[in-house]
Amino acid sequence: MGRRIAELRARSGRTQAEVAEALGTSVPNYQRIEHGQQNVTIRTMVRIANVIGARVAEFFQEPEAPTPEAPQRRRGRPRKRSVAG
Repeated sequence: MGRRIAELRARSGRTQAEVAEALGTSVPNYQRIEHGQQNVTIRTMVRIANVIGARVAEFFQEPEAPTPEAPQRRRGRPRKRSVAG
């Protein structure tokens, strides 16, 4: 859901800082929402939707494509680096 919120925010032309300020929260806190590291209440979803001019239902749609601000994440454990020597 965070990637979709980031996509809709970018489409609205607003920055993370602008949305965070409108919500009355810090930029790092808002970034955690977009990165999927912060749980949000329905009330917060409604507030975000109002700020970016979207509907809450749009948050649950599949993201169209990864954005530079929210790139596609690789799942699983990072690969081990081989040690030359």
